[in-house]
Amino acid sequence: MNVIAERSLVLVENGTGQRRPVTVRLGQPYWIEEGIEAACPVLIEGMLSGASDIYGMDLLDAVECAVRFVNSYLKDSSEGSLCWPSGESYESEGE
Repeated sequence: MNVIAERSLVLVENGTGQRRPVTVRLGQPYWIEEGIEAACPVLIEGMLSGASDIYGMDLLDAVECAVRFVNSYLKDSSEGSLCWPSGESYESEGE
C-alpha cells in the first residue's frame, strides 16, 4: 500500500490498562472503474487485522469515506480508550 496519510495513537485496554500502539494508515485512492467507483485502502494496525478498501464515487469521495470510517471505528471501539502518544486523550472528528 502506498501510504498517503498516517496517524499514531495508543490504545489503553479496558480492564488491564495495558497500552498498545495503534497506527492508522490511508493508502493512495485508486479507480475501480474510471469515473464510476474508486477505493481507498485503510489499515488500523493494532485494532484490525489487514487492510480494507473503502469505496466512493470518485478518488476524493473514497478518501473522505475512508476518513469517516476510521473516525467512526475509533470512536465506537469497545477495546479501550485512545490517546495520543503524548498521553493526551484522543477525540476523533465529530466528538
